[in-house]
Amino acid sequence: MTQPTKQALFTLIIWGIVTAAFIPIFFSRGGPSTYVQDKPRFVFVAILFGAGYLSYFIMMFLTRARGRTDKIVRDERDEHIQGQSSGVALILVLVYVFFLCITLYEIYRESGCVPVGWMWFLGYTTVFWGYISNSALGLVLHSRMVGRGKS
Repeated sequence: MTQPTKQALFTLIIWGIVTAAFIPIFFSRGGPSTYVQDKPRFVFVAILFGAGYLSYFIMMFLTRARGRTDKIVRDERDEHIQGQSSGVALILVLVYVFFLCITLYEIYRESGCVPVGWMWFLGYTTVFWGYISNSALGLVLHSRMVGRGKS
C-alpha cells in the first residue's frame, strides 16, 4: 500500500469514526434546538472534534515519508489522483452545504428563524464530509488505476 493510499484510508477511518460518534450525540437530548445550551454535550462534541484532528495529525506524522531513500513514495499518478479527488470532493462539499442550507430554510421558513445548533451541525459536518469524501474518492481512483495495470 502506497503512502498516499495509507493516509487516505486512515483519514477515512478517523473521520468516519468521529462522524459516527458525532451524529447521535448531536441529535440526542433535544437535538439542534438545545445543542448550544447543553454545555456537557457542547463540550463533549468539541473534545471529539479535537480528538479527530489530533488523531489525524498524529496519523499524518506517522505515515509521512521518512529519510532519503531510492524508493519513490509519491509520483505523478498520486498527484493526479489527489488533484482529481480534491476537485470532486470540493464540489460534493459545496453541494452538501447548499442543499442543507436550502432544506433548513424550507423547514424553518414559517417560524422565521433556524435554531443556532444547526449552524454548529453544518460547520462540523462540512469538515467531516470534506475529509471523508476526499479520502474515499482518493481510494476509489487509486483502485481504478491499479485495476487497469497502471500501478
